[in-house]
Amino acid sequence: MAATDLQERAILPVEVKPIDYDLSLFDMDFYRALSYSGLVKITLDILEATSRIVLNSSNLNVAAAHVLLGDRTIPAIAIVCNEEQQQLRLSFENEIPIANSVLLSIHFQGFIKDSLSGFYQSKYRPASEPSPATPSDGHGYLMFSTHFESSHARTAFPCFDEPSLKATFGLTLEIPESLVGLSNMPVEEIQSVPGSPGCKIVKFERTPRMSTYLLTWAIGDFEYVEDFTVRAYQGQRIAARVYTTRGLATQAHFALEHVGPYIDYFSKLFGIDYPLPKLDLLAVHEFARGAMEGWGLATFRLAALLFDEKTSDPMNKTRIAYTIAHEISHQWFGNLVTMAWWDDLWLNEGFATWIGRVAVDHLHPKYDIWSLFSCDGLQLALGLDSLSSSHPIKTKVGHPLDVDQVFDAISYIKGASILRMLAGHIGQDKMLNGVSSYLKQHSFGNSTIENLWDHISHSYGQDVSVMMRNWTEQMGYPVVKVDEADGQVNVHQSRYIANRKNETSMSGESMWWIPLGFHGTATKAEFSSPQASIQTPNVAIIKLNSDNLGFFRTQYSPHLQQNICTHLRQLSAPDKIGLIADAAALAFSGHSKTSDLLSFLQNFQEESNHFVWRQVRESLTRMSSIFADDDTIIAGLNAFTLELLAFQLKTISFQTGFSTDFSVIQRNAILYEIAGLNGEARITNEAKRLFKAYISADDNIIISPSLLGPVLSIAIRNGDDIAYNGLKSKWKTAVLSSEKEIILRALCHVQQEEILPDLFNFVLTQVPAQDILIAATELGQNREVRGLFWELVKVNFDAVTTALKGNPTLIERCLRATLEGFSRRDIVTDMEGFFMNKNIQAYDRMLENVKEAIFALAGYREREEESVRGWFLQHRAQNK
Repeated sequence: MAATDLQERAILPVEVKPIDYDLSLFDMDFYRALSYSGLVKITLDILEATSRIVLNSSNLNVAAAHVLLGDRTIPAIAIVCNEEQQQLRLSFENEIPIANSVLLSIHFQGFIKDSLSGFYQSKYRPASEPSPATPSDGHGYLMFSTHFESSHARTAFPCFDEPSLKATFGLTLEIPESLVGLSNMPVEEIQSVPGSPGCKIVKFERTPRMSTYLLTWAIGDFEYVEDFTVRAYQGQRIAARVYTTRGLATQAHFALEHVGPYIDYFSKLFGIDYPLPKLDLLAVHEFARGAMEGWGLATFRLAALLFDEKTSDPMNKTRIAYTIAHEISHQWFGNLVTMAWWDDLWLNEGFATWIGRVAVDHLHPKYDIWSLFSCDGLQLALGLDSLSSSHPIKTKVGHPLDVDQVFDAISYIKGASILRMLAGHIGQDKMLNGVSSYLKQHSFGNSTIENLWDHISHSYGQDVSVMMRNWTEQMGYPVVKVDEADGQVNVHQSRYIANRKNETSMSGESMWWIPLGFHGTATKAEFSSPQASIQTPNVAIIKLNSDNLGFFRTQYSPHLQQNICTHLRQLSAPDKIGLIADAAALAFSGHSKTSDLLSFLQNFQEESNHFVWRQVRESLTRMSSIFADDDTIIAGLNAFTLELLAFQLKTISFQTGFSTDFSVIQRNAILYEIAGLNGEARITNEAKRLFKAYISADDNIIISPSLLGPVLSIAIRNGDDIAYNGLKSKWKTAVLSSEKEIILRALCHVQQEEILPDLFNFVLTQVPAQDILIAATELGQNREVRGLFWELVKVNFDAVTTALKGNPTLIERCLRATLEGFSRRDIVTDMEGFFMNKNIQAYDRMLENVKEAIFALAGYREREEESVRGWFLQHRAQNK
């Protein structure tokens, strides 16, 4: 590692190295002060003689510290906490000599937070009668859990809070007798507390060597469902449990069905047995992200883990199956082997995002996970990486507190995409052989991307780092222009930029290695120069990027595009999704015309795949958002959308929403929603009827769970304040977290600005912090009220940040969702003025992304508005 890299990082001094932690937490006050006392004993190796020990600490009161060296106790003569640097400096009168197994003891007081990070509380309404000792604040009951990634372990106890400073951990918790304590490892013993009836001491077995951010514990009124792996590990099957607060365990069975099979699957896939004696999954009522991969105890937001077979939307099964696969894959890739520093965060998250979907595809091929990836995640990453303000996958992180901004679509989705692209080219078996070798060599240690490339290269027989270097070290991706003449396919690559005015400044960018992936042939073709000519393969159509495996966009010459249109039936759903997404992106960026996109979409009227229709919807919704204030274009878009749907609406009955065929369920739901939100009279009226039955709890009318979201959204979009208030009341009584999410999304389809202040207040005062992002996303895309929504956010900014519990991740994501739908330049000026005197360190990168995206959309609108309006007027005249 280069010395300059180390100098740019805010890392701890290197005189000492942690080996083991023995952490005890006691005197927990769950009711008033929300505080606890702690004693941490850290076994250290002293690598250089020193009179100081510096470790991480934040918002902790450190009372005393001493070092035990042999039989000598050496007290710290000065204890200095630097909150800006989040460091604790312990000074000693004399130098501590080089030695092994020196014991550092620190007495401290900590605080249970309300910020969805560190050691924090979650408030909930119990599904059944809680145990008598369950803490309550008078407004709800409380559970307690940790979320330490990336650098929040230091807020719970003094520690060496860097990913490369791995150690083993012993944990002891003093908790109320009727509550359950969980941690990474099984319980070793439970003891009573002398003089404290009603309390118990729970001691957990020692963990393997791991990073501080993976240490996890939870305390609450928990129950569980249990199963075991099919395979035996060291003679015993591994216990798999899903924990919930009391009354919710009946919703945990679908999740439980996946834990054991995934443990067995990844153990075989990686050639390394799962190394812990158990794996617990815990549903946490308030959670900033989707889930967290604590080793042996993974934590999840409720909607990503719980499923009710009678009332939950069947499509949520895909979300749950994938999220569990993602977190369980981390038990090897991320936990067993961890990135050396946060600039390789993508190595953890990109890999888990890819291999998690490989596991879902193995267990549930009917979920069509790669089509979902193509139309959702992949397009999100391509959109973000089309900005000149994007960042490379491997990006410099000077301070661990800055890493939260790179938990984004680049690290997760682009990272996954380039791994998938490489696996598609060299073969998944060779890829995974290299991964297995890599994991075995670096087990219980740390690594870099170069280590992974070395092992995959050895498996493949060629140096893949040469292929992949520009994909990881420079931002962006190419657009490949394709033509064919004289038996040659001619390809040309250049960086794709959403705002073509920025292309000049990007002209010096390097080229990418691109596997072309011709459809219909196993022949490998690739190029890494600005342009190349390749012999035309013996195929019916010239279609690159087969199955949408590559992270690039493709622009075909007119005659090749026309040939593709005549052979669409031969293409996979991911192929079609990629073609639609590329056509839209090329139109929005000025590489082609909107008329080309609209004409192309007319070829999909008989399409039956749900995910292809999702991509059609996304393209048309984006146009609707951009041209929101042009009534002619909006009317034209609505009519055009219903034209596209006409064939499908004639051939299906929405009563088949009750079908057991997963693809039929998905298709019907998306078509119902698109038609209803675009004003199709029959569906709109039916949605209103079903909505009334839902509000009145009419048991004689049953709504298919897959259609509940579309029904509620259509009804609110076409409803009044009575409908709005009725649905808001249903949110308050709904028990399922997934149902609450559906209701909240629907509420945000309101069209009346006079209702918005009440909805805004409701979201800030009653909706859990993590779900405020749902509201921000929906309202930010609601063209009728998003302007007023942004005004309310500005006027009430302190209240917004308080409602989001000051959590930097939630604040960043909610602001992005609020702003990224605008396509007016004056919004950028407004943003700059509003944020001028605010501390934007936690989301400065995001603001630059949003400003650039708005300029790109504004440029598109100004460039195309007149011609798009003319296209719709002409189309209407031709179809009279």
